[in-house]
Amino acid sequence: MWGLRREVSLLLANGHPDAPFYPLHRVWEEAELVVSRQNQTLATETLLIQMAVSSLFAKEAGREFHKIISRLTDGGEG
Repeated sequence: MWGLRREVSLLLANGHPDAPFYPLHRVWEEAELVVSRQNQTLATETLLIQMAVSSLFAKEAGREFHKIISRLTDGGEG
């Protein structure tokens, strides 16, 4: 029961205002998608932090970091 409440809460916090009314299978599927997206975001942020730190010590890493940030911020193709 607590697992279901936690998943509905997760969905509510991530833009699913009707989550309490979803059928059980949809709650689980949507929660799985939300967690997957959150994990992907965390992995991307971790890699960016690693690149930012590396750019302090290596010019090539700095150039690559700048290219990625530029692409992510719609600043061009890199």
